[in-house]
Amino acid sequence: MHEAIEELLSARGIEYVLLDPELRVVRTSARACSFVESPELLRAGEDIRSGFPELFGAEDCLEAIVRGESERFEIRAIARSLGTFHEPSVQGTVAYLDLQIVCLRAHCESPPKLLATLENVSDRMNLEQTLVQSTNEMSLMMASLEASHEYIHKVIESIADALFVVRADGIIKTVNRSALEWFGYARSESIGQPITRIITDERFVFEELHQSLTTRSESIRELEMHCSTKTGKQLLVAFSCSSIAADPHSGSEFLYIGRDITATRQAQRRVAAQYRVAQILSTSASVELALQPILETLCENLDWLTGEMWLVESEISLDLKPVATWQKPSEEVRTWQLQAQTNTERENLARYAWQSGQPQWCILSILDGGSQEMPLNARAASRSPAGSQHSLMLAIPIKSGQDKYGVMLFLNSEAKSPDENLLQILDTIGTNLAQFFQRKRAEAALAESEERYRDLFENASDLIWSFDVRGRFLYANRACQQALGYSWQELKQRSMFDLLPLGQRIEFAKNFRRALYGERIEQMRTTLLTIANRRIEIEGSISSKQGKGEEIAIQAMFRDITQRLATELALRDQQQRAERLLLNILPAKIAAKLKLNDRTIAEKFDRATVLFADIVGFTGIAGELSPLELVNLLNDIFSQFDRLTELHKLEKIKTIGDAYMLVSGIPEHHPNNIAAVADFALDVQDAIAQFNGDRNFNLSIRVGIHTGPVVAGVIGLKKFIYDLWGDTVNIASRMESHGVPGRIQVTQAVRDSLRSHYKFEYRGQIPIKGKGKMDTYWLVGKL
Repeated sequence: MHEAIEELLSARGIEYVLLDPELRVVRTSARACSFVESPELLRAGEDIRSGFPELFGAEDCLEAIVRGESERFEIRAIARSLGTFHEPSVQGTVAYLDLQIVCLRAHCESPPKLLATLENVSDRMNLEQTLVQSTNEMSLMMASLEASHEYIHKVIESIADALFVVRADGIIKTVNRSALEWFGYARSESIGQPITRIITDERFVFEELHQSLTTRSESIRELEMHCSTKTGKQLLVAFSCSSIAADPHSGSEFLYIGRDITATRQAQRRVAAQYRVAQILSTSASVELALQPILETLCENLDWLTGEMWLVESEISLDLKPVATWQKPSEEVRTWQLQAQTNTERENLARYAWQSGQPQWCILSILDGGSQEMPLNARAASRSPAGSQHSLMLAIPIKSGQDKYGVMLFLNSEAKSPDENLLQILDTIGTNLAQFFQRKRAEAALAESEERYRDLFENASDLIWSFDVRGRFLYANRACQQALGYSWQELKQRSMFDLLPLGQRIEFAKNFRRALYGERIEQMRTTLLTIANRRIEIEGSISSKQGKGEEIAIQAMFRDITQRLATELALRDQQQRAERLLLNILPAKIAAKLKLNDRTIAEKFDRATVLFADIVGFTGIAGELSPLELVNLLNDIFSQFDRLTELHKLEKIKTIGDAYMLVSGIPEHHPNNIAAVADFALDVQDAIAQFNGDRNFNLSIRVGIHTGPVVAGVIGLKKFIYDLWGDTVNIASRMESHGVPGRIQVTQAVRDSLRSHYKFEYRGQIPIKGKGKMDTYWLVGKL
């Protein structure tokens, strides 16, 4: 071969092997042997195919080159593992070479020879592989990012709270489905609009809020703001606001997540109104002093523009007259009140409510030329003339039993019928007010005349009596006699202490002594024994009185609260039963969280063990049994499973048909969660065997177990269930469904954790959807 060719090949780092037409080695370059397993394979006279077996089968192509029918033959990217005779730094690595064979006839070789060139292309191949790997990784990253975006979008759209993403300039950028449903806007009507279209609270200044969120790292929670829907309905929403990372070119963005607390705050204000009224009634010295504060409390807490108190002026004429008025200090309210001032609708409605003894309301239509009254208890304003302004009037009678004292009248510019809860609250307040009137009028009557005092107390529903310093009865009203079952003649022969149980006499004596020294004992509670030895619970007050020339007498006014306490006890019992039912549905820790928080509960656990069990053979038996027998049979089996679950301190998740699912290690930590599940699985097999022996059945159970991280939580609004998600759950399910009846199939992770105390048999590899082939084992028993 010409020296120029050798120099050219050497300059390019290409080795060569010169061959005769019989493919025997004639001559090689210095480092050509580095591409074969042994240098002896390229000695002169050796067949080139010994060192390069890739040429076997290519003889026809090489002969065509010798005959001049083909220019060259080449094989690219031949892989060679560098052996012990190479340099230590490259031993064990893989090298790649391109093999090309041409004929040297054109170079006056006679007979013609073949030139095989060997070019090391390892760097190029590694670069190509790195590029392909990087491309694949980029594709996977993009797919993961797209899936993440889709996941986040689904989460945002599915949450029950309203969500807005707002730009720094207060313009809405993103809104979820709940927010659209709450406020009644289409998505196109919300995006691009200012957030102040939704949050109409006068205190809301989004620039200040955004500035605060930008300068502080934590979010702002429970920011209560008044909001308006598309129809003008007012909502009270508690927002959690935080700053979120955004495109550097578009500036900061802010996340608003709102929870509708309108109903909650309304309920709180209604409770506050009841409490405040009760407080006013308990501290007011007279009826006149209580009326104005009560009207103000009810109007401010229950959103009435105007409130009036109409009382019976005389028991003879029974004329209703307004004795107290309160109205919201607003120019709009005063104008509206003047328009309705000349009308008689308020008096008519108050009189009708007083006569009927029931709450009454009507829609008042105020026209340019006057006003028109709608039918009583009208349900909508659509029955009033077009173009009119509608107002609601509500009248609540002040009565207790058959005793009626007047009417509370309320007016509002929002024409809608009051809800049942509001009517019940106001009706109760009307009753309490009537009872307050009773007590105050009774006190006034007592001061005026002993006879009137007796007549009034005789008709009172409270238990009223008086006794001397020795506790002997001086007076007992009819209600007291009826409650105790004694006649007045019988009571006169007894002491108050004779009617008390032994355990309460000392405490009553202490209060009795305090009253003798002039102290008024309020909210005193004790127990009395009736003539039939039945216990009645009473609550009230006692005080002492000394008339001119008379000895000290103790006066007592109590109320029979036996029925109330029984009702409260029944309510507590119902609450405890509901609590037990909730604990049967959810773990105690999760139930406690759910009662404190109405939001979705979700937690991630790094280590949990999941078991699926399926009863094999149950379907065949089910076709031979009645529905009741079928349910009873399955109940007996699963009840035994439940007892084993309690024994091993595991958490049952659910049953699906004849399948059973449980988990260990959540929501409470279990120090030996994998072993506990393994013990349960072995016990379940014994239980099925015992069941078959008792019932003469041929059932078996197929069990699958896997351990790993899971996500657990409670979702939805109805029929709560504590459930699990994640690969661990799916793999455990596959272990069961790909198992064998009567066997317990586990993953390698379970086997590795328990191998020192349990006996396993290697089953082999089975294909798992989404995971490929996995090594699985049979759990046989304990060592």
